[in-house]
Amino acid sequence: MGVGEIGLGTIAVTNERVAASIEAKVAELAEWIKDQPQVQVDETPWLVKGVKEWLWSFSGEGYALYRGADTRSRAELESVLGQSYDGVLCSDDYSVYNGYAVERQQNVLLT
Repeated sequence: MGVGEIGLGTIAVTNERVAASIEAKVAELAEWIKDQPQVQVDETPWLVKGVKEWLWSFSGEGYALYRGADTRSRAELESVLGQSYDGVLCSDDYSVYNGYAVERQQNVLLT
């Protein structure tokens, strides 16, 4: 088998096509998560071209949604879960989660 090179433009166009093809399903998943009884949320630093951004994770039994964001603010949390969440929010004790309107909150101790 030969080795071929793939141009950066090809990769960019492919990424755009994949993003466009899954956009509706990602939005559907984000809405569905709001109705789940429990969600584990976390955010972690993520370098993008040398710039610190944040990778947010919203997960539970059988699902995971990852979103890249410029900030670690509550606005990012609310962009997925809304102003309040009617289930159990599991998270670390980062200040974004403190005072967020939830039915119950469970803090996880990370060692």
